[in-house]
Amino acid sequence: MAVVASHLGLAPREINVLSSLFSMLEGTSRSKMEVLFVDLQKNEVRKQPPDILFINQDDFESVYAWNALARQYPYTVPVFVCAKETLPNQGQYILKRPIMLRKIVSTIQTIANLVTKTLPSTPSIKQLSVLVVDDSFSVRKYMEHTLPSLFTGQLGLNFAVDGSDALNMMNNKFYDLVFLDVIMPGIDGYKVCKSIKSKHRAAVVMLSSKKSPFDRVRGTMSGCNAYITKPPSVSKLKKILDKCVKNHNK
Repeated sequence: MAVVASHLGLAPREINVLSSLFSMLEGTSRSKMEVLFVDLQKNEVRKQPPDILFINQDDFESVYAWNALARQYPYTVPVFVCAKETLPNQGQYILKRPIMLRKIVSTIQTIANLVTKTLPSTPSIKQLSVLVVDDSFSVRKYMEHTLPSLFTGQLGLNFAVDGSDALNMMNNKFYDLVFLDVIMPGIDGYKVCKSIKSKHRAAVVMLSSKKSPFDRVRGTMSGCNAYITKPPSVSKLKKILDKCVKNHNK
């Protein structure tokens, strides 16, 4: 799993430290993931926003720039680098200066754990088991934060990083609803959807950056129940959950 990190307003020395630390982490057993540290201004980053963004909290212009980018990068996790440790807001992380390897590893692993755990559920008559299948760390993180806030019942939420992983999980557990990415390593979402529909009763919602009518038709032909584009709006996710609950409780 590749995690893309970038920065806003950090000093050249701190950028060099972060770059060196990420190079050390990449491919090691300590990181358990591929970590890429890139320049936010590069075109390839604009096409795929960073999963983690280190922001100089002591610099007003950097904080202001992040406030302007927050809507453009809804999946990005902000990590504020500051001289004095302060209490973070919900969904934010604080990294106190000086930047050290131990602190970087701890911060990244804390963020990564958000998308690898099964969320605790709240007691309710309504129950729903949901699987999110996407190779993007940031998309899984966004769904992990958003879906529980839209559902008042007992929500079991799990994640898969590719089609093969998803099919294996579905063979071992029943899911009411599957959010399924289209473009993934290995088996694409259309083939995964066909396989799910041939063996399971789960509703499948295709979750894709592809917006053309042709892609929507392909989704329909593969058997999906709905096709929504990224980033999914809160209102669309709420409607999908409500409809799934209604069908589930019939």
